[in-house]
Amino acid sequence: MRKILIILSLLYIGLYANLIEDGIAESKKGNYQKAKEAFEASCNTGNAKGCTLLGVSYIAGNKINQNKSKARSLFNKSCDMGDYEGCFNLAEIYRYGDGIEKDINKACDLYDKSCEGNVAVACMKLGIMYVTGSIKDSSGVKTAKAFRKACDGKNLKGCRFLGLMHLMGRGVKKDIKKGKKLLETACNGGDAEGCFNLGLLYAKGEGVKRDEKIATKLFAKACSKGSQEGCKAHKIFK
Repeated sequence: MRKILIILSLLYIGLYANLIEDGIAESKKGNYQKAKEAFEASCNTGNAKGCTLLGVSYIAGNKINQNKSKARSLFNKSCDMGDYEGCFNLAEIYRYGDGIEKDINKACDLYDKSCEGNVAVACMKLGIMYVTGSIKDSSGVKTAKAFRKACDGKNLKGCRFLGLMHLMGRGVKKDIKKGKKLLETACNGGDAEGCFNLGLLYAKGEGVKRDEKIATKLFAKACSKGSQEGCKAHKIFK
């Protein structure tokens, strides 16, 4: 009997995965209705990820009727079921008041829950909420912790913000070398503001030998990736 239950369990797991894979494949081909049907079938069988993806379908509204209320309900369901990306999407809705009244406190709680579930972008957003004062962190320790977890999860903005905190010595021990290394990680990964801030270090000679040529190259890179401040600095230094 136990063997039969294990086999059935594995079959259900395979079914969940196949439905999600089918839905993603159909979405990539532009068959959004078929994708929605696959995600809906997955969700109806109790798969949290399927509910999250179905919610995303209703938010996007690609060739299906956009329904933000239904999306919110699905994200709430998937979050309760343990899909932390569902928690993140729900946090975004409450933060920006998308189809519902803004609730910053609820958004922060959901970012925190999602971050605990190792959703790197949620950790980065949680850090931002601390920085903007939406939630209090007078010491900066919680802020640094959130950005560190974001960076560990390959979120480049998280690396940049953690780097800046090391440069300032806020929430962490002041460490110019560590700050520089984190900015390099962000910049090398394609984060425009990471390149700009790294350029400032070389322009000012903070913790590194002053080098206007390197600074100019970094400002140019930042500008090419969309940093307005990078563009302004490049015009001055070129």
